[in-house]
Amino acid sequence: MESDNNASLSQSMPDLNTHLSFGNTDVTNLDMEEIVNVTILVDTSGSMSSHAAELNQQISDFIKWMQDFHQAPKLFLSLGRFDSDIEVLTGFQQVNNVKTRVFPTDGGSTKLYEGCSEFVKNVVAQQQRALGAGILSKSIFFVITDGEDNASKATSASEVKQLINFIQSDEATMNTFASALVGIGNRNEFEHAQQEMGIQKLFVIDPSLSEKENKKAFKEVFGWLSASVSSASTQPGALVF
Repeated sequence: MESDNNASLSQSMPDLNTHLSFGNTDVTNLDMEEIVNVTILVDTSGSMSSHAAELNQQISDFIKWMQDFHQAPKLFLSLGRFDSDIEVLTGFQQVNNVKTRVFPTDGGSTKLYEGCSEFVKNVVAQQQRALGAGILSKSIFFVITDGEDNASKATSASEVKQLINFIQSDEATMNTFASALVGIGNRNEFEHAQQEMGIQKLFVIDPSLSEKENKKAFKEVFGWLSASVSSASTQPGALVF
């Protein structure tokens, strides 16, 4: 179990135990009043291979945009991937310390729900540590997949929903969290996944699009992500997206 997810938390807190090691920034060492935590979680199963080049380019461009943004000092980024395994590429680190990663797309099955559960646990845990240090944190959770879950534990989707409900209903964290699911494929599949996990926003990209249209669709999705980060880091009060 990761020890830093066992901080002194409320008894009503969902279970935050995880087998993953995130290595997040120690927020008690930060001299800030507010931070923005961004999570990007990517499906790296083999079926994603046809989208790999454009997806990796968009993620690279987004990281570079964050690093050049005038609010960069308060931006913290976590990157992860899932297929038959779930891997932390980086926990929440100040964005200028995050190196661009190439996401491989050669994995097996799709642990969409379980991957989301582990990474949203980390969002909640880091929020609580920030609160304990007197820091307001806003969080944006962004997950990309091209298929239905076929390998997670049966309880994983409900765990995600419980975690998101906790963030949204707790007086200290309500209106500080935005989540988006990007699905490449059949809308019905992703609407089901969105409902099962309680994800707030859904984007669906048609895999039959031409290369030019595909590039435009990815740009629009990452444009939403950039706009959300900009709003979260510059606008006081509730996180609106």
